[in-house]
Amino acid sequence: MPKARGFTLVELMITVAVLAVVAAIALPNFKGTMQRNQLATAANEVLAAVALARTEALRSPRTVSVCASDDGASCGGEWSNGWLVWIDEDASGGACDVGSGDRVLRYVETNRNLSIAAESESGGSAECFQFDRQGRVQDRGRRALTITVDDAPDDASLVREIRISATGQTRICQGACA
Repeated sequence: MPKARGFTLVELMITVAVLAVVAAIALPNFKGTMQRNQLATAANEVLAAVALARTEALRSPRTVSVCASDDGASCGGEWSNGWLVWIDEDASGGACDVGSGDRVLRYVETNRNLSIAAESESGGSAECFQFDRQGRVQDRGRRALTITVDDAPDDASLVREIRISATGQTRICQGACA
């Protein structure tokens, strides 16, 4: 009778036990990696929306707005729920007023595990802003959008800040921009 080849039950149980120990050590580190990737994705999505708005404003004779939106059809709500990029086709001029004649370019609904806080350094609205035909922020004020992971420890590596200058240029920083 030929000799049987393969693994014994004891060998398989030891292998499974070793894999379980390695997985228990690796999983906490994997969570941090997932949070950093989630944060980078959200920051890049915000950056892409701002770049789209500025580019469309340069190409169009109309102003292009970016605003916080809960439903994708109107401005209002929290940046953490999503944002809307739209062209003011009917020239109503309201940065936070999507009219029936306006054209929505993009709506992004975000992951609910993120917090996004907006602030304006000029006293202008932080919930919405417009780019003019020269690609500048309409009221010439700078904006900052700070993105953090909700259940993350106080860790500067899990914070991204996007700065939008008065000239419309954007910059993304890990932690707070200096």
